Amino acid sequence: MNKGMKLSLFFFFAGEIAIRVFRACTELGIRTVAVYSEQDTGQMHRQKADEAYLIGRGLPPVAAYLHIPDIIKVAKENDVDAIHPGYGFLSERSDFAQACADAGVRFIGPAPEVVRKMGDKVEARAIAIRAGVPVVPGTDAPISSLQEAQEFSNNYGFPIIFKAAYGGGGRGMRVVREYEELEENYQRAYSEALAAFGNGALFVEKFIEKPRHIEVQILGDKYGNVIHLYERDCSIQRRHQKVVEVAPATQLDPHLRDRLTADSVNLAKLVGYENAGTVEFLVDKHGKHYFIEVNSRLQVEHTVTEEITDVDLVHAQLRICEGRSLPELGLKQDKIRINGYAIQCRVTTEDPARGFQPDTGRLEVFRSGEGMGIRLDSASAFQGAIISPHYDSLLVKVISSGKDLPAAAAKMSRALAEFRVRGVKVRPRDHRCKFICSTLLSKVCSNEAGSATLLFFLCHVLLQEMHFHPKALKDVRGQVGAPMPGKVVEVKVKEGQKVEKGQPLCVLSAMKMETVVNSPLSGTVAKVYVKADSSLEGDDLILEITE
Repeated sequence: MNKGMKLSLFFFFAGEIAIRVFRACTELGIRTVAVYSEQDTGQMHRQKADEAYLIGRGLPPVAAYLHIPDIIKVAKENDVDAIHPGYGFLSERSDFAQACADAGVRFIGPAPEVVRKMGDKVEARAIAIRAGVPVVPGTDAPISSLQEAQEFSNNYGFPIIFKAAYGGGGRGMRVVREYEELEENYQRAYSEALAAFGNGALFVEKFIEKPRHIEVQILGDKYGNVIHLYERDCSIQRRHQKVVEVAPATQLDPHLRDRLTADSVNLAKLVGYENAGTVEFLVDKHGKHYFIEVNSRLQVEHTVTEEITDVDLVHAQLRICEGRSLPELGLKQDKIRINGYAIQCRVTTEDPARGFQPDTGRLEVFRSGEGMGIRLDSASAFQGAIISPHYDSLLVKVISSGKDLPAAAAKMSRALAEFRVRGVKVRPRDHRCKFICSTLLSKVCSNEAGSATLLFFLCHVLLQEMHFHPKALKDVRGQVGAPMPGKVVEVKVKEGQKVEKGQPLCVLSAMKMETVVNSPLSGTVAKVYVKADSSLEGDDLILEITE
């Protein structure tokens, strides 16, 4: 890699991917440039980069990182040769990839046209069909109205699922199980997609119940070479967001593995895919697989693939961007082998007393589990860190690896038990710690057929003393408080309106996910204290209802 090459990476979520890429650049002798918003002056990625520049003056933090002109301006003014988009935000925006190309800055990822095709979930689906990859029944184009969603449900029945047409990560994704839920979930999916990706377009699919979520890691170069680095099992999710990933997938039929990897490589070759990417599939109870999407970027869970293949995916990304071929890098399919197992658990800041809603505040104490076979990827897991409501609730990724699954699981269990965390208060006067490690431990046992299989169970591990004292506000019948800090997206009722128990009252947005606040009782809305765009702290009064 050129010694004088600079790499610019804009901050996303908790920023651990920025730290990950900056470290890889340092190892390769590349100078790094970071960008940050006005609210993120204290974030770790700014300190880790060789240079850092402010973008998005006067803009909210999320909007700042979506402001392409500012990012390109920083790159050009500071002689940046390449931009790594990380994941989230602009990483799958073809207009950003094109803006980089137009400015003479290399985009570390696929060509803009490939990003566009893969980012358009409907076009990606059509390409998968051309490549002979099975797909789930769904719309052939993004829907533009609730009526189209109603027509789809009439034809295919429930359950169905809304998905953002131009992004992933669980944003803009809503499962609908009955007709009465259709309108509200359509509106929430559209609003989430618009806020997260700048485009609220949705498409609809038939929802497959209780599938396995298997994804295949691919790498392609400028010369038409494509390889796979086997698969990851990402079936354990909450609110359509992955919380635990395992590589390789356990109890996966070898013939199914061959079909998944072959389909992934064939699809990538069909579009001329370059750099790192992931092809995602659902596998039903009968062992049939269905294409979901292609993520044209590095994934949060790329770590487990690195651990079992001993391939540094970020190094590979940088070298491919430089123009090196996969064979030059020693990355030939017959040389890629699976070595052991790896598990990744995502430690998140969430409040168990409020259904694991994202929590915010200052991290007063942080001690992580470490040791042989444990890897930690983080950017905000340190004493004094401020957990922002603007981004994902991910605090640190814990990755364990071992010669087999029981060994990796034992290391993970031990590491999680060693965590000690305090702080994360909603407000300074609330003397309670609501930090929780919401993760999944794993055990190996026998199924009915007697063969070894992996069972996961959700283990909400309270990492340090949790003292929860509900505010008096919550004890007053009819007073409805905010379940978490956030921003009001929509107030759905007005003063004097009669409401039924369970009726939606208000929609809040926190960490790019939307939450509907429902009425705790039937009655009449006596007073509304908020309006759209109001900022709230946890427990702030939203409205009052009289019976």
